[in-house]
Order: sequence, then structure tokens, then C-alpha cells
Amino acid sequence: MSRPTIEEAHLRHCMLFLFDQEMKANEAVNKITDTYGDVLKLNKCHRWFKKFKNGNRNLKDAARKGQPQKLDDDILKAMVDSDPRQTMEELSLKIDCP
Repeated sequence: MSRPTIEEAHLRHCMLFLFDQEMKANEAVNKITDTYGDVLKLNKCHRWFKKFKNGNRNLKDAARKGQPQKLDDDILKAMVDSDPRQTMEELSLKIDCP
């Protein structure tokens, strides 16, 4: 029987639950690995447990340098509508978004 796939958000909820159960990071990784297979590395679990210990229970990724920026679809649509002959490269340079 194959193991189920696990989404990142679900994995984070599992880590928070196990943290709340006062489990150590290595125990949590073992528990999650027993259930879902090799989906979580110990260093990643340590990072999340450190956040939880510091009172940060937000499970979303923090914005960081190099993370893709959000693109405003309305601005892009207006730009295309104003000049439909623009290439994707030209649009990308104008809005400074790869």
C-alpha cells in the first residue's frame, strides 16, 4: 500500500500539534516519517519548533529576500490591453518581475 502524499501546510499543522504535545523535534520527525514517509528533515523541524517556542504560531512562510513577489493581475491586464504586441520579456522588465 502506498503512503499518502502530504501538503506543506498539513505538515506544518502536524509539527505544531506534536510541539503542543511537548514532543521533541527528533521525536516529531520520527512520528511523521512513520506515518507519511520521508517528508520532513530534522533541520526543518528544528526551525519550526524554534518559531513555536518563541511564540510564533503562524504557519505561513515569512516573506524573505528572493521569494517570488506577488503580481497584480489587474496591472498586468491593463498593460497588455494598452499594447497587446508587447512581449513577455518587455512586460517583465516594465513591472520588474521575472
